[in-house]
Amino acid sequence: MDTSGGSLVSLMAIGEQLVQIKARTAPDCSVATVQSTLAHSLLAIQRTTAGNEFVSGLFTNFYTHFYNNPP
Repeated sequence: MDTSGGSLVSLMAIGEQLVQIKARTAPDCSVATVQSTLAHSLLAIQRTTAGNEFVSGLFTNFYTHFYNNPP
């Protein structure tokens, strides 16, 4: 029997305790997936912006520089 999460719907009769465990872990898995997807999307946006900034700077001899610790 698969107890690693998966679907809450089953063709076999399963115990109440197992249903409760799956019901508690399902939102956690969904939240983790959303967080991971958001982090990947934000990283892609950051890299695209940095790349665009560099390419734009080549044509104008100007580019901005962001300091982690201001001077």
